[in-house]
Amino acid sequence: MNGKHTNRKFTNVVYLDYPTIEEAHKVMKDEMLVIYRDLFRDSVIWQYPGLQR
Repeated sequence: MNGKHTNRKFTNVVYLDYPTIEEAHKVMKDEMLVIYRDLFRDSVIWQYPGLQR
């Protein structure tokens, strides 16, 4: 995997912990809510009034 004998270089290796690739592409509703919540927090669109970190 270090590319000594081929022209390939691996930048990362990922283990698929789902039975199929189609199952891995499914995103549940709760997961989408978490993704959007984190996106809004990171982009400072969603702020908590009166709360400072």
